[in-house]
Amino acid sequence: MKLNEEDKNHTVLGSNSLRNKEDYEKLGITLTEIEKDENLVIATLPNGWNKVVRKDEEIDLVDQNNNVRCISIPVNDNKHLFTHLVRKYDVRERRFGSYQQYVEFYFGTDDESEKLFVAGSVYDGVEYDDKPLCEYDELAPKHIEECEKYGNEKYPNWRDYSAYWDTKEIKKDEQKALTKVTNK
Repeated sequence: MKLNEEDKNHTVLGSNSLRNKEDYEKLGITLTEIEKDENLVIATLPNGWNKVVRKDEEIDLVDQNNNVRCISIPVNDNKHLFTHLVRKYDVRERRFGSYQQYVEFYFGTDDESEKLFVAGSVYDGVEYDDKPLCEYDELAPKHIEECEKYGNEKYPNWRDYSAYWDTKEIKKDEQKALTKVTNK
């Protein structure tokens, strides 16, 4: 099978996606190994899904609701792709500060306005004024664990790549988030 840019039903993904083949199949993505190429696989997308190739040559697989569900990032001069699925809700890290020296840990979506739970922030920069060089190593595991605990309690299927994406569930999730914020 030969692929071209106009073919929106097929794309190439990194062969690392084969390690989670069952997760891809659960989403309706079929993976086919390419003979004589150990770095790439061909993906057949579900109906309504398409690929978006960005300027940086990253490939996003987008579902029928325009949600990015899978990302392939070129590495090693585009000879390889690193591919990963995207969860609706997950433990996220957001860097901020003038030198990106602080890291905030939260549970929510990629959209920072949809933070459902914030565990805390840590310093991850250069040493100054007796501030430890890296609080990150010490405190990050604690914050990640707090986010996972919140996810397990409020969104028990959050680790499932197919969970919480349909319109009905998203509306319910927004209500939960609003309730969480209102109760503070």
